Amino acid sequence: MRLSLVLALGLVAAAACGHSSEDDQPTDLCQSAVDHVMTLVNGGFGDAKVSASERLAMDTARSASLAKCRAEGITQAQADCILAARTFEQFMAMGTCPALHEKKPSWLILAPTLE
Repeated sequence: MRLSLVLALGLVAAAACGHSSEDDQPTDLCQSAVDHVMTLVNGGFGDAKVSASERLAMDTARSASLAKCRAEGITQAQADCILAARTFEQFMAMGTCPALHEKKPSWLILAPTLE
């Protein structure tokens, strides 16, 4: 009985976490995009050691970016552009992706394009 209650509560919690209450958009799209960007940016430092203050700044940036993404939303096409970048260099060229060129999420800071 207790196990079934825990499982039922877990399913309800998972369902509630899977969607934004504002626009019924899956929140994991923002989570995936922000986490991917942070991984690419952090990877851009190579093997350099990250200090505690730098780690705090990165964690703060991640939280702020995630909140902003969830507030303004992200399209599947925008997320696809972000998730397609596999290297720091591809991340820096991401602004040329049509979905991001058309409307760049405000939380995403990209290098200027040739235009």
